[in-house]
Amino acid sequence: MTEKTGEDREKKRRAMISGFAAMAVSVAGFSCMGLALRGSRGVFGPSTAMLWRGLVGLALVIPVALFTRTSLRGGNALWLWIRGLSGSVSLLLFFIAVSHLDLGTATALCYTYPVFASIFSAIHLRERVTFSGWIAIALSWIGIAVMVGYRPGTGRYELYGMFSGILAGVAIHSVRALRSQGETLAAILSSFFAISCLVALPGAMMESPRLGLEWSMIPGLLSVGMLATVGQAGLTLAYRHLPTRLGSPLSLVVVPLSMIGAYFLFGEQPASTAAVGSVLLFLSVAWLAHSQR
Repeated sequence: MTEKTGEDREKKRRAMISGFAAMAVSVAGFSCMGLALRGSRGVFGPSTAMLWRGLVGLALVIPVALFTRTSLRGGNALWLWIRGLSGSVSLLLFFIAVSHLDLGTATALCYTYPVFASIFSAIHLRERVTFSGWIAIALSWIGIAVMVGYRPGTGRYELYGMFSGILAGVAIHSVRALRSQGETLAAILSSFFAISCLVALPGAMMESPRLGLEWSMIPGLLSVGMLATVGQAGLTLAYRHLPTRLGSPLSLVVVPLSMIGAYFLFGEQPASTAAVGSVLLFLSVAWLAHSQR
């Protein structure tokens, strides 16, 4: 019995390490993608970027799936559609909020998703979250809000930002649910990229007459698409092993990394409270990680 218990603990430890490693890849991919988008500001519109994210993702995932003979259809069509629609609409709402609010406020509202994702997983997947765990999750959002200089408001676009956070929480929970059911990485990614293309296409067509598609756009669009695919693949792999209550706050590390990158690459000065917010975020993640031991 003792030997079996030791083997189980070792398996859990290895699974946790694999989850952390995959999330680190995801954080790196999304951080670099954000910097690529920042560097291409004004070159192409948000819907065009979102469309190319989906197209490049499909171009990368489909050949790999065919080579490995992995089915792209998936076994749970309902949850695949929920994941695709919620993630795509969340991103568009965030883009709308960003275009009318300051970046800090829009980011803080969208990044409420760890709270919602944890609530959904606690209800649907019966993932137990202790009182101290909820405190740590709340602390992670407070860290983000302090970091980006959040200014509270109750207008129309603040609501868009909040709905973006709720839908992102649904998307994250959907990934966790699909992975817990044994859904393949290829099926989750391909369905998400395909639905993203459908959601982004109308906006991209409206942007096209104004912006056009010039050769100068291609490198930026390709880099955004490839980096987004790396980020999505890492995120999906991570939720095979990490519970939502840990994975979601851990993914928020994208924000401080993006701010550091923007400072060194574009000279953008972070908010004066960025250091305090970063400390709060890392403390909450460390707290949640320790609770998984």
